[in-house]
Amino acid sequence: MKKFLIIISILCFQSVQVFSQNYAFTMNKKLGMGINLGNAYEATGLGEWGVNPDSTYFADIAKKGFASIRIPARWSAHALEQAPYTVQSYFMDTIEWAVKQSLQQGLYVVLDMHHYEEMFEDPAAHKDRYLAIWEQISARFENYSDSLYLEIFNEPHDNFTATLWNEYLLEGLATIRDKHPKRMVIIGTAEYGGIGGLQKLEIPSNDTCLIVTVHYYNPFNFTHQGADFAGVTTTNVTWDSTASQINAVKNDMEIIKAYSQTKNVPIYIGEFGAIQNADDTSRARWAGHLRKVFAEYEFSAAYWEYCSGFGIYDAALDCYYNSLLTALTDSVGACDCAMYDTIIVKNSKFERGLNPWVVYKNAASGALATVDTVNQEARVEIIQNGTAEWHIQFVYGTFPLTYGSTYTLVFDAYASSETPLTAQISYNGGTYAVIHDNKISLNTTKQTFSSTFTFESPSEAKTRMVFECGLAEAQYLYFDNVHVYEIEKGIPVESITIEHSQGTGTAEITTKQGSLQLSAIVEPLTASSNKVVWTITSGSQLATIDTTGLLTATGYGNGTVKVQALAFDGSGIKATKNIYISGQTSDIVDITKNCTIHIQETILSIPCSYLYSIEIYSITGQLQKSMQFSPTQTVCIPYSYLTDNLNVIKIKGDSYAETVKFLKK
Repeated sequence: MKKFLIIISILCFQSVQVFSQNYAFTMNKKLGMGINLGNAYEATGLGEWGVNPDSTYFADIAKKGFASIRIPARWSAHALEQAPYTVQSYFMDTIEWAVKQSLQQGLYVVLDMHHYEEMFEDPAAHKDRYLAIWEQISARFENYSDSLYLEIFNEPHDNFTATLWNEYLLEGLATIRDKHPKRMVIIGTAEYGGIGGLQKLEIPSNDTCLIVTVHYYNPFNFTHQGADFAGVTTTNVTWDSTASQINAVKNDMEIIKAYSQTKNVPIYIGEFGAIQNADDTSRARWAGHLRKVFAEYEFSAAYWEYCSGFGIYDAALDCYYNSLLTALTDSVGACDCAMYDTIIVKNSKFERGLNPWVVYKNAASGALATVDTVNQEARVEIIQNGTAEWHIQFVYGTFPLTYGSTYTLVFDAYASSETPLTAQISYNGGTYAVIHDNKISLNTTKQTFSSTFTFESPSEAKTRMVFECGLAEAQYLYFDNVHVYEIEKGIPVESITIEHSQGTGTAEITTKQGSLQLSAIVEPLTASSNKVVWTITSGSQLATIDTTGLLTATGYGNGTVKVQALAFDGSGIKATKNIYISGQTSDIVDITKNCTIHIQETILSIPCSYLYSIEIYSITGQLQKSMQFSPTQTVCIPYSYLTDNLNVIKIKGDSYAETVKFLKK
């Protein structure tokens, strides 16, 4: 009888253990396909890496079909260095706000400890601090639902060896378990979190609420191509779904699967991603294949990351890398970043905040500065000067330049008082050698500054734009309309004003370099003549004009004249403009400023230069939607904004307003 009871007890224990392990696998499955909110809260300081999430970030992530969000946080940068190692309240509050935003959108949340750099150098000296920080995190989130998962530590490496990590993870886990006995806790591997550290990872067998995370960036020369921070200089590496590439992925997954089966623990691929230096097609192909493979192996995953160098979203342009997004979630963004491939400087008017602009301060010199936006301008506040210009820098990076090409750097700037300033193009890495600089003087009047340079380095070299403010004599410096234009590809035309009658017309083309007064003779459509002839009526000292035209209807009286004007100024800069001159019927589309309309199935796409806003009205004159846009080449209006009746769009720019009428199809 006693033997029988012992057997029953063993069977009950085993069934409970199996049930608990099944619970861990069930909870891991809920993470599904997620995404990392990278470069936000694990930056050296909040906002210092150009990512400043607001509530729309979390809503958009959920709407795009992601099941979970991983929130990396650099707790060590916001905690006292001496006991009791208190985490600063503003940072704890910020992280809690992000967690709440995520949960409100129905996302599962993974909260981790990221970039504790001091632990990699001297783990023993920081062990107590590491545990004290986890005590505070555990206390703050004690009463949250099981939709919150805690990840003990991100990517131990260097002196934080696999052996030490096996010891420290147990103590970290015990600290968490004090207030979270049944919460899912995620444990990663040493040696940068990859497969290489998996066989060295020892996890407790008596804790059934654990998930093991592995980071996957293979092949590294593809996912990190051109990444200076990773020491990878090779570029133009593709991922083509070849048999060898697919087999390499399978072999890696089998290693992870074997560990999962041996330890009876679920697997979370907490990071996988490919840098934007890789071509979009390869990124999407690689990510789509991994999504399929992860599902086959029943691994959950989180793409690295949302809106920075590996991202699926460009906050500066409010667009998505749709091929990648679709590969991950079968979703699509209203605007595709592929439309903006030719734009060198994004968010040049600061209408969408600062991203990706940042301010750098040289702490050793005592330099101190902040940056924000005021009236859609960037404002740098100099709190304490350094001892050299470079000790405070307002930086935009990284962007590519083409070997042998000539560029113009144009920007508007002013200051609260007269002060010197250096505008600079330099390498983004190594010694940050200067490629071009323009030393100017700012005063309280907003001015436009322009300078030209030729890039004479290999095209794979990454560059950045810098405004050096370390010796500024003013408290506030303001920047706006910052552009880099490749000269032979043209600069945007600021505006075109057209007046016309049936036989003749005049036009004024204004660029950053000046104005050209033109007249036009519109010739009737004949078998031998489909053209518009332009002649210069004033401003001839600037340039010559060469244009072509085409009559698109059977006659001028009920058709539209399309004109392409090519303008050359004295410094050789060319601007190209498509002009649509309407005929006598009033409902013909009549748009200036390089705008054309394309109505597609899901969006209304309007390519425009220097666009400020769009207002959509019903035919009865009621305002339905008003939107602000960056000065980009294309603006996308969601199709859902349109009604079934005739709509009127008003396009407002620097000094003009145009009205467009169209029917929803």
